Amino acid sequence: MSRRPPEPAGRRAGGMKAACWILTVSALISTHTAAGSPLLLDPEVFLEKYGYLHQDNHIHNEVEVQSAVREFQWLSRLPVTGELDSATLRQMAEPRCGVTDEGSQQIWAQRVNTVFTGGGVGAAGREQHRRKRSAGKPSGDRPVRLPGQVLHAALQEWEFNEIDNGHQNTGQPLYCQGVFDAITMDQNQTVLVFRGSVYWTVSADGVVSGPLPLRQRWSDLPLAIEAAAFSPLDSKWYFFKGKRMWRYTGSALDRGFPRKSSELGLPRHPDCAFYYAPLGHMVLFKGSRYYVLNLKTLHQEPYYPRRLTDWTGVPEGTNGALTRPDGRLYLFREQQFWRFDTVKVRVTREGQWAKDLSWTGCSNTRQNNNIL
Repeated sequence: MSRRPPEPAGRRAGGMKAACWILTVSALISTHTAAGSPLLLDPEVFLEKYGYLHQDNHIHNEVEVQSAVREFQWLSRLPVTGELDSATLRQMAEPRCGVTDEGSQQIWAQRVNTVFTGGGVGAAGREQHRRKRSAGKPSGDRPVRLPGQVLHAALQEWEFNEIDNGHQNTGQPLYCQGVFDAITMDQNQTVLVFRGSVYWTVSADGVVSGPLPLRQRWSDLPLAIEAAAFSPLDSKWYFFKGKRMWRYTGSALDRGFPRKSSELGLPRHPDCAFYYAPLGHMVLFKGSRYYVLNLKTLHQEPYYPRRLTDWTGVPEGTNGALTRPDGRLYLFREQQFWRFDTVKVRVTREGQWAKDLSWTGCSNTRQNNNIL
C-alpha cells in the first residue's frame, strides 16, 4: 500500500490560514446582539440551507465561503465585505421562512461579485451600483426578501442595463470587464462566451456578435449555466449546471437529457469543462480534482478522478477552458489566463486574457453588438 506524500508547505499554510479564519468566525458567532442574545448558528450550515453554498460533502474552502457571504450581504442590503461581521451574523439570525434563495442567488453569483466587490470601481461608481441594486425593493432600513423569480427578473433587467451601459462606456462587450460563466469554441473556430442568461460569439476573423439570449438557441437550458463545452469528437454541445448535464445536437436537446451528473460519475457544480484531444475525452475540473468523461459510453473513465496537480501550473477554480487551432489549451479564472502546452504537459504562459488574447474579442473594435 502506497503512503500519501506529505502535504506541500503551501497547502499546509493554506490550511492554517483557513483554520485561523474559522476561529475568527467562531469568535464572532459567540458575540451578542444589541439585545444581548447570543447568535447560536453555524454560518456554513445557514449558507448551505439557503442556497449560497453547495452541499457536496459539506466541505468548503475559504474563498467559497467568502463569496457566499458577499452574496448574502448583497441580497440583504448589507455592506458587501465578504466578512462574517456582527451585522451579517445578526441578519442570519433573523426569523425567516425555510425557502432557499438559490433561484436568485446562484444564477447571479459571479456577476454580482464582480460588479459589487472590486474591479477598480470608484466612489461614484459604487454609489451608482448601490442605487441600481436597490431598484425594485421597498424603501426602508430593513431588508425585504423578494421571491426568487421576482428578484431574478429585477436582476435580469439590471444586467441588460449593465450590458448596454458597459458597451456604451467602453466600446467592448460586457464580459471583457469581468468574469464570465463559461467559454468554448465550435467547429468553425467561433468562440462563445457565456455570462448569465446571454452569450456572445467571436468569429475566427474577430467579429463580436451579441449579447444573444441563451435559451433562444438552446431552449431547454436553465436560466444560466456553470460550464459549457463543444466536442469536435461528436459535434455536440455539453452544458452543466448544478447536478445535471445537457447535451445538444445543434440547437436540439438530445433524447434522454438532461441527465444527472451522478449517473455519469461526474461532480455537481463543475468549475469548467472542455474536450481534451490528447485523451479523446471530455475533462471537467472541480476544486482540486479533475474528472474524465468518455463521450461514447457517457461514463467516467477508470482511475478517475485524479488530483489537479497532474496539470502542472494550472490553478484551482478555473471558470472556462478551450483548445485553440494550434492545439494549445487555454484556461481562465477571472481576468487571468493560463496557456497549457499539451506536449510539454505544463503551463507555458499566463497573463490577462482581455488584453493579451485578441481572439477573445476584447482587444479589437470589430463588433456587431445587438443589445437586448
